[in-house]
Amino acid sequence: LGVDRLVEVLDEARMLPSAPTLTQLFVAYVNPNMKQEALRLAEKLRLEGLRVEVDLMGRRLDRQLKYADAKGIPYVLIVGPEELKQGMYKLRDMKSRSESLVGLQDLIQILKSPSPNPK
Repeated sequence: LGVDRLVEVLDEARMLPSAPTLTQLFVAYVNPNMKQEALRLAEKLRLEGLRVEVDLMGRRLDRQLKYADAKGIPYVLIVGPEELKQGMYKLRDMKSRSESLVGLQDLIQILKSPSPNPK
């Protein structure tokens, strides 16, 4: 059991003190084939000055969403093959649980606005 995994387990069990997250967006992927696309997208968003996390552990989508929720990350961008074909991404507001399809430039605008709120 590695230190990262131990911290994650303790955090999920709410045994660690919580601090507000600085992460604006968690990039999740629907299957392992989408991992490289998620990493590429996260890098693009970081170059735009956004604070982005992406799963490196190969967890299933539901576990990625639970992680983002437990960390208090306000938005999750879901990368899947259908979304890539459309050139759009599914943006989930973790507070309201609402989802919308957004393009990359719209996503950047949403996250850079003073009070992000997807359309």
